[in-house]
Amino acid sequence: MNITRTISEKVAEKMVAPIGAKILSLTEGRTDLANKSISDALPKDLKECFEKYKSTFQKASCATLCNGKHEVRVDGLSYFPASTTWYPHVEVGSQIIERIDKMRLKIDKLTEEKEKTYNSIVSTLLSLRTFKRAKEQFPDAYEYLKEYENASTSIPSLPIDDILSTIKKYK
Repeated sequence: MNITRTISEKVAEKMVAPIGAKILSLTEGRTDLANKSISDALPKDLKECFEKYKSTFQKASCATLCNGKHEVRVDGLSYFPASTTWYPHVEVGSQIIERIDKMRLKIDKLTEEKEKTYNSIVSTLLSLRTFKRAKEQFPDAYEYLKEYENASTSIPSLPIDDILSTIKKYK
């Protein structure tokens, strides 16, 4: 049996999953650092009042962390009281901004690496074509290919009847 694009994409997803987990971990670390720095920047009385009367405050879940002219935007934060909901400016230390920016660069680099690796795996599996050749030349991928090798395993196929019925509807 031949290796299809669908199979190669599923195998590639499984093979790059550790890179995705590392990206998620770094993203969560970046968000946690930003949340902590924003929380530290807010006055204690304001935080207590915000916890008591959340519905009366304007809240934001994104921020522009700044120190002088150096600014870094961060999304996906915990809600905090803000003057505007669209990237309110929060003054934090320069070391925090540098750490957050370095984490963003690492995330971007890993995302690019994940994408390149994914595409390489897909193209390699498609060029190998058969399970036998994949087993011989790419044994790491074959570990994930095993489940699709048996003919009894259903392989997702195009719903041809659905496609044709949709096309006929508009003729």
